Amino acid sequence: MDLGSAYRYCQKISRSHYENFPVASLFIPADYRRHIAALYAFARTADDFSDEQHDRQSLLDWRARLLRCTQEKSQHPIFLALGHTIQCFDLPLSWLDDLLTAFLIDLDTNRYQTMEDLHHYCRYSANPVGRIILWIFGHRDEKLMRHSDSITTALQLANFWQDISVDIKRIDSIFRLNICVNFRWTSRKFSSNEYRIISYRWSMNWSIIMRVFSNRVSRCCKRYQEDCNGN
Repeated sequence: MDLGSAYRYCQKISRSHYENFPVASLFIPADYRRHIAALYAFARTADDFSDEQHDRQSLLDWRARLLRCTQEKSQHPIFLALGHTIQCFDLPLSWLDDLLTAFLIDLDTNRYQTMEDLHHYCRYSANPVGRIILWIFGHRDEKLMRHSDSITTALQLANFWQDISVDIKRIDSIFRLNICVNFRWTSRKFSSNEYRIISYRWSMNWSIIMRVFSNRVSRCCKRYQEDCNGN
């Protein structure tokens, strides 16, 4: 397969996946779109190995392909395109590898005990994305990278709260820790309200819970603003 066909393969993935958002849209300069598509195809496929197939070996093989793709011509279209993108921008492999670490964490971890644990997960699952995009567009300032970390962590947390009926098992311990302590709920009362969340039943307590966790996202955004004001 030639390089042009490899990029078109990646662009097709970015347009066709059921769990998608506008990738490499017209707002992005045309010269960058195929590179963004290659990065997306790499991450999207790896995420499917984890979330859809629960396939650890495929993730480990994906990591091995990543390490080789800049050293030899890959026969896989995603890595043929990705290797070219990495070389074009001298992109650090560590950030791409961090994303794979997040997908491996997804296989091993279904409970986060504290918000600090969840932030640690965001360090691998979300922050590399912002750093990669900044790097692709020529930004190397570490302060900008830290600003990006705050934003991408906030977005990851917002995604959890948005899909709470799906992700509640993942963050169940955080719910219990924060809610039972803040509102002096018993474990039995928590379980009752948890059922309402899973079954999409609104309650005043549910509204209060979401306000607490939305404030967590606001803190990340505030940290970003403080960093900007302090340069």
